[in-house]
Amino acid sequence: MRGLGIAAVVLWTGCGGSPPPTPQEPPEPPAPRILNFYAAPGIVTPGDTSLLCYGVENVDEVRIDPPVRELRPALSRCIPVNPRRETTYTLHVSGPGGEASQSVTVRVDASARPAPPPVPLPEPPPQPEGPRVLSFSGKPETVAPGEGATLCFRIEGGTPSLTPDVAMLGEVPMGCFAVVPQGTTTYTLTVTGESGRTARRSVTVTVR
Repeated sequence: MRGLGIAAVVLWTGCGGSPPPTPQEPPEPPAPRILNFYAAPGIVTPGDTSLLCYGVENVDEVRIDPPVRELRPALSRCIPVNPRRETTYTLHVSGPGGEASQSVTVRVDASARPAPPPVPLPEPPPQPEGPRVLSFSGKPETVAPGEGATLCFRIEGGTPSLTPDVAMLGEVPMGCFAVVPQGTTTYTLTVTGESGRTARRSVTVTVR
């Protein structure tokens, strides 16, 4: 009987080490995010085109209601639309982390007049003081109809504005934004300083 008791103690002691590690649960997938969703312009005349621009992340599927075309996830993309009447467009995104949506309304106003085509402005002579356009570029410089390009700028000493007015730049010294030109378009960046002095630079995106 004593031999059985010793064997039992040894067996119990051999099984009494550290418990096996607890398997860790995989982290939850990140929630989908709509970085931006806006219409440019938000008011059009009948037959005119507006751009629905969006940026998303952490998503696998993107769609807009009412349907406009097949979409794909992107950090910056614009889609042309031609609403016949005031229309509310809703962006729906979904991914492993869930779903999200956001809406924007495009108004159709017969009394609204389309903006005149931009007139390229010559660059002013160099000035010893005042605002400066350090860089202004478009990539790619040539696109197919319906495709977009990315315009990037860097300035100092003023507030930027764009002609044609297809994006709100705010009071920032640098940034990038997407455009979808309907035809070959020259974009002019103007920087206005506190003294009223200005600096300009232009970029042309060719549509072929």
